[in-house]
Amino acid sequence: MSNFQERLKQVRGKLDQGEMSARLGIHLTSYGRYERGERSPDLEFIEKVCREFNISPTWLILGEGPMRLEEVMEAVAEVPLGYIDPAVQLVEEAVAETGVQINDRQKRALVEIIREELKSRTKDMIMVLKGG
Repeated sequence: MSNFQERLKQVRGKLDQGEMSARLGIHLTSYGRYERGERSPDLEFIEKVCREFNISPTWLILGEGPMRLEEVMEAVAEVPLGYIDPAVQLVEEAVAETGVQINDRQKRALVEIIREELKSRTKDMIMVLKGG
């Protein structure tokens, strides 16, 4: 597993430290200290990196999950049904309390609605992270 400094270098890619610091609007010396682990970045720096390079904050800080926010969206689109089943069950129970029965076709439609809602909420989260 990589550490924060290695992930920061990965975000920088082919840019040199001067180009990276300029894009982030910080002094070159400060950026170099973050990358060498001589200084801990503040939340403002983390936010700048994530917004400027479309990076998942969870990946940058913890090294967990996808690196790019687009990959987060793709992961949500592929949520296993096992994770959606509890939500479907709750909705089925609520519907059953009204006395209405749902068939398999309606259940599949319900699963798709829940999946789409997850994608929509994830898009909203990404927009907030990007400052949009």
